[in-house]
Amino acid sequence: MVEYVVTLTAVLAGFFLGGMWGGNLGSFVGGLGALFLCLVVKDVLFLERTLEGFFARHRTEIAGFVVVVILVILGSYLLGPTWGTLLGLVGGRTAGEWIAGRLGWSAEQAQNDLFMRAIQLTYPLALVGMDSSPDPRELKTIHEIARLLLQPLGLHHKRDVQNVLDISRRLIDEPDCVNWLPTANEELRFRIVWNCLQVIYSRESIPPEKRQFVVELEQFLNLQSLNVIGVYDRSVGIQYMRIPALHVLGLSADATDSQIDATYRDAVRQFHPDRVQGVPDHLSALARDKMVQINEAYHLLKTSDPASLKYNFRGVEEDAVITPDGESGFLCRCWLCRKANRIPDQVVLHSLRCGGCHALLGRPVSPA
Repeated sequence: MVEYVVTLTAVLAGFFLGGMWGGNLGSFVGGLGALFLCLVVKDVLFLERTLEGFFARHRTEIAGFVVVVILVILGSYLLGPTWGTLLGLVGGRTAGEWIAGRLGWSAEQAQNDLFMRAIQLTYPLALVGMDSSPDPRELKTIHEIARLLLQPLGLHHKRDVQNVLDISRRLIDEPDCVNWLPTANEELRFRIVWNCLQVIYSRESIPPEKRQFVVELEQFLNLQSLNVIGVYDRSVGIQYMRIPALHVLGLSADATDSQIDATYRDAVRQFHPDRVQGVPDHLSALARDKMVQINEAYHLLKTSDPASLKYNFRGVEEDAVITPDGESGFLCRCWLCRKANRIPDQVVLHSLRCGGCHALLGRPVSPA
């Protein structure tokens, strides 16, 4: 209450002093300057914040002030200084709150935004809590995830991070929250699993029980089709790639090795270049392309060595894809977080991970 009275007094003083100096424009500049000064003093001196995210934190107050000033000026012209000012102050506050609500800037929306970010940290926190002594790398990662989640709200202080983590800890024990998650939008569910993977892959060795926790979480949130875990676990990713390779051979996902071998032999007899001699050129070209796809699919299905595969990397330019040989260094971006990663010469492509979110940088090339 004291804070509100002090801010209002300062703004009114700036408003009237500015009016004495330069009319309506002076009132607007003086009042807005006083408001900015109060908000900066509050952030820097009392809350120990930087000016980063200033507008995101205070856009409601700024929008409300602008609306009030506009209505005061209009009211003064239409109803005179006294009634116009009174109407502008009362109506402007109400109109400002309505406009802020329409723009998604209201206090209720801010709380909802904070709540949705806290939900994304519930399961990662549960993962960290599985250890009797939390791993420092996991703690550092979850604090960094929380900081990035809060950045669009203009909240980046340590106390902001701790506050959202405290909310997340309370939500872990809320049955309604847990039961609602499988029906939440896919983006939210994806981010929960992604945050869990960032946490456990920040350490060198992954405890089996934590990996199993994420596997079951992916199933619980109905995200198996996205294969989020495959972006971090190469063996899972290659297993997921078997599906399109099997489709190339016309087989189902449960095909056995003997069925794969038999189907491959039949395909070779049908599409091998030696078998299609004497046909028109365009049919011969189609057969060659089909044979390339069949060989790539069969090779993928018969190998379990990630080093034998080719890998695509996301280029620095938008929509660019590169397929390096591992001999020369290159620059690429993470498929998930878009962080730029500089790769040195002579590297093992299939094991390269993002320096930000720890996801695998290379995607195995799937047969068409």
